[in-house]
Amino acid sequence: MIRQIYSDYHLPTNPMELSLEEIHFWYDPLVPGLLRMQKQVKEK
Repeated sequence: MIRQIYSDYHLPTNPMELSLEEIHFWYDPLVPGLLRMQKQVKEK
């Protein structure tokens, strides 16, 4: 989750300083796009 957050958002903070709430805040909006990507890969 943290790797995906930092690859998509390029946050200027240390990943070890993120709280669980912050991780969910940044990661939850990415889930629909990640699911679409996985579905496309499976269909190929």
